[in-house]
Order: sequence, then structure tokens, then C-alpha cells
Amino acid sequence: MDRTIFIGIVVCIIVIVGGIAAFIRYRYTRPNKRDVRLIASATLAVVVILVVGAYTLPQVTASPGKDPQKFPSRTGSTIIKIATDMPVSGFDKYGKGVENGAHLAIDQANAHRTIPGYTVVFDPKDDVGPSGTHDQAVGAANVTEFISDVSLLTQVASLHPDFIYFGGLDSTGGTLIRQQMQQIPGLQNLPYAGGDGIVDPAFATAIQPLGGGPVYGTVAVTDPSQNPKATSFQQQYAAAFPNEPSNV
Repeated sequence: MDRTIFIGIVVCIIVIVGGIAAFIRYRYTRPNKRDVRLIASATLAVVVILVVGAYTLPQVTASPGKDPQKFPSRTGSTIIKIATDMPVSGFDKYGKGVENGAHLAIDQANAHRTIPGYTVVFDPKDDVGPSGTHDQAVGAANVTEFISDVSLLTQVASLHPDFIYFGGLDSTGGTLIRQQMQQIPGLQNLPYAGGDGIVDPAFATAIQPLGGGPVYGTVAVTDPSQNPKATSFQQQYAAAFPNEPSNV
């Protein structure tokens, strides 16, 4: 199967799983926009790493997930991992359905040889902390583990990219990747960019001593010059919240 088609199939699986997780977290449990944003950022981060890894690593090896006995016989020599990060133990078990759904989809894909030449391995993570509930610190550590492979950046450097773009939060890998870039020849002075997940004072403070190439953060905002109503709302917001950032 063409590699682009393969990537498209796997990205669809990841996005669907991430969307279900975010919907369940927001709709059926204690609404927490930060958690929803974390789930969305984790999904984006996994997608970015999947795409880069699929095009830069011709073959990788890995071990099956927590329940290897559930996996059918492998369908190909090239292995790619898909992970979920959900609360599946303790008092917060609402993520178990998402984990099971992702596991079933991967098992079926392998059983039907949906992606010839490839074996998809499931690597589920549990972000429940010592209190028995969802713990953002545990979730952040899990996501950081997903993207902490320095060898991947080495492969990226060999392609001489124009820049590196990270789609997650500074606390879930954005800062770590920027630090790792300083250890890889060819990446020290490369521009680094990201979404609003890295537009944060803590990120700026952490990377300022590193030096290196320029860093850019993109924030989705309305251009008041193109919309008079946006100008009015912006003024009203500034009057109501004078001590808050006015990037609306």
C-alpha cells in the first residue's frame, strides 16, 4: 500500500480516538476545558510524530502493548505504535471505553491486513494518579514519553528541514523538543514553531537561555481591521478584564 494512504488511514484512527476522548471528557464528566485541550494537543502531537516518523524511519522495532496475547499474528515487518492516554483505573475509568475501542480497531486492522506490510501495535497509557483520579502531571509525563525519542530528531536532521513545527503544549513536549534540538547537529539554529500551546511565559523563560534559531508561536485570533464587530468586542473585553492578556 502507498505510504501516503497508510498514513491517512492511521491519522484518521488517531483523530477519531482523540475526538471521542475529548467529547466524553467534556460532555459526560466534569467539564474541564484544560483537559479537553490537553487531549487535543496530545492527539496533534501523536499525529505529527507519526507523519514524521513514517517518512523518516523506514523500519522500526518494538514490542507489543500491555496485552500481547490479544494481538493476532503480525501482518508486516514494519511496526508502528499507536498510544492512548486516558484514565482507566481508580475512580476515573471513563477512558476505558475509548481504550477498548482503539484496541479493537487496531486488532481488526491487523486481522484483516488492512495495511499490508505493516503491523500496528497498541500502547495504552493510564493517566490516573495516586489520588485515584485523572492526574494532569501523569498525563503530561505519558505524552512526553511519546515524543522523547532523540533518535527521531536525528533522522529529521538528516533531511535538512526548513523548520520544525510542534502541535502540542509546552508542558507536554514543546519545551523538551526545543531543548533536544540543541543536542542535534544541524538543528541548533533551525527555526522552531508551534501553535498557541507554546505561547506561554513559562516556555519563553525555559528556552531563552538555550539560544539557537528563532521561535514562533501562532495564535488564532480575529483581525479587527477586517471586522468592525471584532473591534467592538475587543474593546469591551479590555474594559471588563484590564489585567488579562488581550489576545482575543
